[in-house]
Formats: sequence, C-alpha cells, structure tokens
Amino acid sequence: MNDNLVVLGSDWYWEQDALHRFTLIRSPAQPERPHSPAAIGRARWELEGAHPLTMTWEEHRALLSAHRRFHDFQYLHRQVDGLVRYLSASGEPVFGADGRFHGYRGITRDVSDQWVQRTRLQEAQALLGVAAVVGRFGAWSADVQTAQVQWTEQTRALYELPLTHGGTLEAAMSMYLPPDRERLRAAYERCARDGTPYDLELQAQTTSGRRIWVRVTGIAVRDPQGRIVRLQGAVQDIDASKAAAVAYRALAERFRTTLD
Repeated sequence: MNDNLVVLGSDWYWEQDALHRFTLIRSPAQPERPHSPAAIGRARWELEGAHPLTMTWEEHRALLSAHRRFHDFQYLHRQVDGLVRYLSASGEPVFGADGRFHGYRGITRDVSDQWVQRTRLQEAQALLGVAAVVGRFGAWSADVQTAQVQWTEQTRALYELPLTHGGTLEAAMSMYLPPDRERLRAAYERCARDGTPYDLELQAQTTSGRRIWVRVTGIAVRDPQGRIVRLQGAVQDIDASKAAAVAYRALAERFRTTLD
C-alpha cells in the first residue's frame, strides 16, 4: 500500500491494471482485509449501479487513456441493498522502470454526507426562492468598510434594477424618499456602530420612477474578534398592504361622516 496516498485521508486505497480494472481495494483501517471483492477485475464504469456525477464516463476514460492524474472524480454507487453512496476518487498513473504504463493507484473517499447536505441546501434555497416571490421580499448585504451593497435577484426586481446591478451605499440610500432616507441612514449608521438592529417602513422610488412602500430590516454581522464587518437584512414590498390600510381608513372616515 502506498503511504503517500493513504496519508491524504481516504476510506479506500485501490490499484488498477493497464486496462483500468481493479486489482486491489483495501481500507486503511483494515489493511489486511480485501474490500469489495465483486469489483476486482472490473473497471470503475463496469461496476453495477455506478453513475458519474462530475464528468461523463467518456470524459473519465479519455483522461485515463491519456495517463493523466485525476482528482475528486465523483460518482454515485447504488449498492445491491439499495443504499446509495456518493464517492470521490483520486488517482495517479503508475509506470515501470522502462517507462511502460502499468495502471493506476489511488484513493476513494465516501462523500455521501456532503452530497446530502448540498441537496438539502439546494432544496432550502429553492423553497426560499418560492417564498421570496410569493411574499415579495428579497435580501441585501453591505460591507461596512467598502460601503459596497449587494442585492438578491428578488430585491433587484423590487427596485427594478438590472440583474447584474451592484452598487454603493449612497446609491442604495438615494432610492428612498426624504425624510425616510434620513431615517434609514440614521438606523444604518447606528447598527454599523453598535449593532442595534432596525425594522422600518419606508417609501422608495424605483428606477422607473414608481413609488412603493417597503419594509426594510437590518442586523450586524461580526467577525471572530467581535468587530462589525457587514450589515445584512431583508426588504419586503408592502405597497399593497399600505394601500389597503389607506382605503380602510378612507372607508371608515366615510362611514363616520355619514353617521354624523
């Protein structure tokens, strides 16, 4: 077993012949015990239930045919019992003293936990995207030192900004009408200074000149030393609810006048 490969951290060490068929598979935890005897004599793409993830089998075979090293080739393996494992393989070609190609040796790691976490994160992001569209809200982030502001796609759509738009804090502040602009500026500066969060209802103007009511929240983000390095928060379109409130007050006033 090649110690230089094992110390990299692996679940299995393997060797292949010149036709890329497995000749040895062992676990560093049990070096005396062969692992996966059913795989011996087969190439990786010949394993039952194996499916590539980070490149196609054709691309992987072309890389091996060129006798090149490869790193973090990921594929899933559905076992006979139905259990699915996500695996990451890395390998290097082996040549004899005469320069003749003998095969490959390498390591494989089980990365199933990372794939499960990635899938859950993608699902959560998709659900958040749906919620953002339905709830008409987005998010923003501002670097305290550079005063650069970033918006999510939903926030840019709310203000009718280009999808690639990024800007300065002053440009972001300019989208709000006075005196709401000054209220927001004071709340932002207080949050950046001492971490006081804020939750404001403000009137803004989109790039097309349309006026809308929005709810803006902000919190401070600190580095490991406790210094405030970034502010981030959410923006929600509350224009419809504001209009409904105005209509309700007008209707109530009409009834009051009628009764009087």
